[in-house]
Amino acid sequence: MSEKIRGKLWVIEGIDGAGTTTQAKILTDRLNAQGIPAVFLCQPSEGPIGKFIREALNRRIKVNEKEKLFDLNTMALLFSADRLDHAAEEILPNLEKGVNVVCDRYYFSTMAYQGVGGDMAWIEELNARAPRPDRVFFLDIAADKALARVEARNSGRSEKEIYEKQDFLEKVVKNYRKIFRSMQGTAVKINGQLPIDEISEKIYKTVIAELQT
Repeated sequence: MSEKIRGKLWVIEGIDGAGTTTQAKILTDRLNAQGIPAVFLCQPSEGPIGKFIREALNRRIKVNEKEKLFDLNTMALLFSADRLDHAAEEILPNLEKGVNVVCDRYYFSTMAYQGVGGDMAWIEELNARAPRPDRVFFLDIAADKALARVEARNSGRSEKEIYEKQDFLEKVVKNYRKIFRSMQGTAVKINGQLPIDEISEKIYKTVIAELQT
């Protein structure tokens, strides 16, 4: 009996509005269409900690009827706890079954976002037990361009998420670029302002080439 081939973990990264969700779903659909088993996952996850984080991001957490905003270090701990739970419940079981996992955001997001004014090395240590991705695709886009997309997409929403501020996102972009400069050979940087189909083709070709080696 031949040994089961382990699935691969592909991660799509970038700031809000970069198109990570769109590209992760396109890649998942294209792999499945070619008979290559793949599942789309996202972080924050749909698990209990992930749902709590989404409530916090959308300003729905209140204490004594007052809005409760967590500092960056607390959010880093929450995101990291969600990630380890997500890995145990969904990522690793799928990989072990031979299913490829396409993840919309991973620990690089926590390093980039919560690393603003914080300690990225500490955040990386918090995530040391998270499975390492086989390849990371970084959709690089300027903060103002990405934020314009977010605002157009959420035109009917009354209030922004806590991190949807241009000055903050500019710092996040700098963190992302710093992280991925140190990951040459593991990460693939793609211009996030390219048309959706051009970006998806670049990602797909890289993934297929690696699956065939």
